[in-house]
Amino acid sequence: AAAAGGEPSASSAMTVGGSSGSSTTAAQQPGRRCRRLLFVGNSLTYQPKELGGLPGAVARIAAAAVGEDWHCESVTEGGADLLDLWEDFETRLLRGNGEVWDVIVLQVGQGSLEEESRFAMVEVLSHRYGPLLRERQPNCQVVLYQTWADPGQLPGEAALLHQAVEVYRASLLAAGGPGEVLIARVGEAFRLVREGTQLGVPVDGGRWYPALFKDDSGHPSAFAGLLIAAVVVLVSVGVDEVCSHLPRPLGQILSAILPASWRTASTGYAGEVELGQRGWLDGKRTLPAGLTHDADEDLGALAKYPPGMRTEKLALGPGACDALAAAATLASRTDAPGASDHSAQAHATRSDAAAALALAPAPALRRWRAR
Repeated sequence: AAAAGGEPSASSAMTVGGSSGSSTTAAQQPGRRCRRLLFVGNSLTYQPKELGGLPGAVARIAAAAVGEDWHCESVTEGGADLLDLWEDFETRLLRGNGEVWDVIVLQVGQGSLEEESRFAMVEVLSHRYGPLLRERQPNCQVVLYQTWADPGQLPGEAALLHQAVEVYRASLLAAGGPGEVLIARVGEAFRLVREGTQLGVPVDGGRWYPALFKDDSGHPSAFAGLLIAAVVVLVSVGVDEVCSHLPRPLGQILSAILPASWRTASTGYAGEVELGQRGWLDGKRTLPAGLTHDADEDLGALAKYPPGMRTEKLALGPGACDALAAAATLASRTDAPGASDHSAQAHATRSDAAAALALAPAPALRRWRAR
């Protein structure tokens, strides 16, 4: 399974208990809707740092895709789960300033196949998070952020992990918590990129899937950060609602946000060894500003994590972000009404819709060209 890691949070605008709280806000503009989101998780939430973590990536995609200003804050700690983060989360919600959250994103992991781990998660959701949310944030939307498996996942495990996360949702609802609990099936989006056969757009899974991993501990790269954030936005707002507001294809929006290069896992971690791939620290002048100041990452073999390689945007070729958009859309539709229909016809319909959202031209009235 992808490791949670013990790396400290990159940003620390505020400190809550022993975990780091960060704040990300898109510049608010008059007349635009504003939503407030609180993220709770570990390094799979506060990475990738190139995008300001998952909260930063979500805020940027929401601003570009649906024209809304999302104020995102977080309660995070490296290597922690929801049980570890409970006291900090409780402290945050019991503040006396009357904070109201529109969306609370809880990182619940993949969905454990082990009964003991699954029981622990059900207990903390049922007896702690659910009652507190009912008391302090009864009208908020909760999104359960399901993470991904490592590249060695056995066939057939994905369905079992989905069932486990459904148990988490049922336990939160049974506790009388918020009325709406959705699942951001990020692990499913990763699987779709890897297999590349269900998206309705060309997919080079052999090159694009390995680019989703920042290091050999399974942390998300900047490329993966866009995929994860797109799933969260699509699930929270609704695929059809996002589609109705897009000023241009979602794939183009993701491509505009993706940096020119980003750190990825060592060759062979998630695919075949690529002899021409460059090391992460080779040619620092071409790296995004601020990404080589992390002392731990520059220690090479002595660093906490392997130094990894570097993937460049141009090396992925055209269509990479279109595939991310299609995968995020299809994975998000599995939590929509009617998604339980797994017939071939229903699957084809969802695949066609995912491709349309990723590639469809923008509405004519919103297109313009500088002359």
